[in-house]
Amino acid sequence: EGELWKIVQILNIDAFDGPNGLGSMSMDTLKTIGTEPMSVDSDKSEVDLLMDSQIFSASIDSLVRNNINANANEGNEIVVPTNIQWASSFDQNQRVIKRGELYNLIKALNINGIDITNIDKNFLNSLGEDDVNTLTNSQIISSNLYNTIERAFSEGNELTLPSKDSIVWANSYDVDGNLLEAGELWKLVQIIGLIDVNNVSVNSLQSLSMINGNTTVDGKEAAAINSDLLTSSVIFMANINSMVSKALEAQGVEMPNNIEWTNSYNETGELVEAGELLALIRALNISQFQTGGADSHFDFGKAQSSTVLDELDLSDPEIERAIYDSEIIRRSFSDTIVSAISDAPTTNTLGESIYSNGALNPGEIMALLNAVKVDGLSLSNDLNAINVSTIVVNLDTLLASSIIH
Repeated sequence: EGELWKIVQILNIDAFDGPNGLGSMSMDTLKTIGTEPMSVDSDKSEVDLLMDSQIFSASIDSLVRNNINANANEGNEIVVPTNIQWASSFDQNQRVIKRGELYNLIKALNINGIDITNIDKNFLNSLGEDDVNTLTNSQIISSNLYNTIERAFSEGNELTLPSKDSIVWANSYDVDGNLLEAGELWKLVQIIGLIDVNNVSVNSLQSLSMINGNTTVDGKEAAAINSDLLTSSVIFMANINSMVSKALEAQGVEMPNNIEWTNSYNETGELVEAGELLALIRALNISQFQTGGADSHFDFGKAQSSTVLDELDLSDPEIERAIYDSEIIRRSFSDTIVSAISDAPTTNTLGESIYSNGALNPGEIMALLNAVKVDGLSLSNDLNAINVSTIVVNLDTLLASSIIH
C-alpha cells in the first residue's frame, strides 16, 4: 500500500473527524483511537494503521512529547524517555509479536478515571490486575512510576521509597498467563485496600486479621495472607519500622530492635515461623486485651497492667503464642513485670541470663504468669507476701520462675 492510501485510511478514523483532521491531535484525541483488531484475519488495529504511515510514525514522538503535559499541574509533568519503540511488531500472518508504546499508551489512557499526570491513592485503589498490567506495559508510564508513587503517598506520614533499581513494577506471568510474581505496583494497589500506609495505627494493624470479614481464605489464615503481602512489598518494608513504631508510640509502647517481620515457610508452603507482623496481628486480636463495647479494639493499657496480667486466663493458647512469637508483646509484658518487681534478678540459678533482646525470655514470662496464679501471690502486690504452706503446696510452679526462685 502506498503512503497516500494509508493517509486516506487514517483520515477515515473517527478520532480525526474534526475540522483540523490530523492537526487536531491531542491526548484526548489519541485515547479515542481504536485498539481492537479491525478484522478477524489480523491483530492490527487503528493504532497500527497510523504507525504503518511513514508521515505519522515520523511525527508521533514529537506529537506525544508536545501534548502529554498539556493539563499537568506544576511538578507533575510526565517525562517521556528517549528511544521509544512506538510501533507494534507482527509476524507474517499479521499476528502481534510485541505491542509498541503507542498502543500501550492509548490502552492506559482509556483506564477509567485516569489522569496520568495526577495519579493518587484513590485512583490506585480502583485498579484491578488487568489495569495494573496495562499501566506497566507502557514505557512512558512505567518510567514515571517512581515519582508518581512518591507523590501519591506524600500526605500524612510520607513514605520513603527505596532505590529505583530495587523496585520491579510489573507483574510476571508464565506462558499460560498465570501470575508468577506480583510486581510492586500490583502489591501497592492491594495494600491500599487493606491499610492506610501513611497513617498506620494499632487498630488498623489489628484489622489485618480478616479479609472481607473472613479469618481464613481457602484454608489459609487471613492474617498470614495479609502479612505476606505487606512484607513482600519493598516499599512497605522500607517503611515498616517507622510505621509500626509510630503506631506503638501513640499507645505508649516502645518497639524493640532487631525485628524480623517476614514469615518463613517450608518447601511445601507450610508456615514454619511467624514473622513479627503476623505475630503482632494475632496478638492484637486476643480477646482478653480488648476494650469491649461496640467499637472493641486492642488496648495496650491492659497488656501493660499488672492487675490484668495477674488475672490472665492462660488456658488461651494465644497468650503463650503471642509471648513466644511477638517481640513487641514480649517486651510489653516484660516491662510491666520488671517494673512491678523490685530488685528482679537478671540470671537464673545457673548464672544464665533470663533476658534476650532487652526483654525477659518467653519461658520466664510464662513461668511467672503461672506463678502469680498461686494464692497470695500477685504482680500488683508484694511478691514476697506469701506464706510457707502455700510455697510447699505450689513449690514446682513457683520454682519454674527464676524471678520467684
